[in-house]
Amino acid sequence: RAKLEELLDTVYATPETSEAPVARLWEQLPERLGVGRPWMVAMLAAIGVLVVGVVSAYLYRLSVQTRATALARTPERTQVVTPVTGAGRAEPPLVAPPQPPPEGSVEEWIETWQPPAPTQAHLSDESRLREHLNGIVPGTGWVDSVSIDPRDRSVEIAAVVPIGATPADTRFRILALLPPLTAVTRRAMEGVSGIRLKVHVSQGPVTQPGSREIAFICDWRSDDLDGLADLDTPPEELLARAQSPWWHPTLRPPTEPES
Repeated sequence: RAKLEELLDTVYATPETSEAPVARLWEQLPERLGVGRPWMVAMLAAIGVLVVGVVSAYLYRLSVQTRATALARTPERTQVVTPVTGAGRAEPPLVAPPQPPPEGSVEEWIETWQPPAPTQAHLSDESRLREHLNGIVPGTGWVDSVSIDPRDRSVEIAAVVPIGATPADTRFRILALLPPLTAVTRRAMEGVSGIRLKVHVSQGPVTQPGSREIAFICDWRSDDLDGLADLDTPPEELLARAQSPWWHPTLRPPTEPES
């Protein structure tokens, strides 16, 4: 029993020093590694830098993989094909090219971006004149296009009439266009130097026009139309004042010589 009590006293004896284990290990570490304290500090700093570098490289690689995955899931943009018309002349694409976002994050740009307010499209003089003429021409025809020469303010009108049952009927439909087109064009536009009228015949109605063929062409100078009674002018008088009127051979009256 005396030996047992002596053994227990040895086991539970209070240590001579109260220094913390970590502090003791830190003091003993240079001696155990066989290096001085400055070298030990340098080694620990190098290990810390190495750990930070490895972690940074891992995080960078992870971010690259994340962006690659996001791009792979993004649907591919449809390429806008520019149609080519005429002799190698390209029309501008209908879809405007995407604009790069301003400086800053994409999220901030999306939050602050506002779509532009729609602007009302203004019709040109040619479009307004075409709509005006289509409102007054007889129901047997319609104005297909209007062009204004900016050099001398001359007007060219392209009209269409459905082909009649007979050549005389088709000719009558063409002549019915002359008074309203010449009179209203002179009223709507100031300083018109001349008017050229081209009339095509169509195989179908306005809603379903078929193939077209030129049937009549004539020109008037401004002074050719002076003194007329506008809409009340007989088509025959307008035709008589026209410069070099041309008719399709199938529509020319038998008594009229070829021009």
